[in-house]
Amino acid sequence: MDHNSSETKDTLVQLLSPQRLRGKVAVITGGARGIGAATARVFAENGAHVVIADILNEVGTSLAESIGGRYVRCDVSKEEEVESAVKVAVEWKGRLDIMFNNAGIAGFGGSITNIKMDQMMTLLAINLHGVVHGIKHAARAMIAGK
Repeated sequence: MDHNSSETKDTLVQLLSPQRLRGKVAVITGGARGIGAATARVFAENGAHVVIADILNEVGTSLAESIGGRYVRCDVSKEEEVESAVKVAVEWKGRLDIMFNNAGIAGFGGSITNIKMDQMMTLLAINLHGVVHGIKHAARAMIAGK
């Protein structure tokens, strides 16, 4: 490809544009604080419509209102709640473009020899199953939207 072509320049302008996400619809799990909240703000500043999916109702609602987005309560370990979060995006804007599976919890600390299996099951339900739930329902929405 000729790096001086107008196509290349147009692509670079689009990638570097402060509005490069204009009109895109995103769901961010764990979006009420930390990396998720920072991502929600940046996405909105770059023109995206953001659905914050989290279990922190008050913080999530406040952030969603401040960025012109939507909030939905979502425990990612529960598949039906992830499916509902995706539906909120699709019903709001007619499609889903971005699924940021950000929700997660840290390990429980200490030695593996002392871990309680109920703690491990919670960790897996959120950090593994939650991501699979997000991929599954986002992919369905994205495929249907093409």
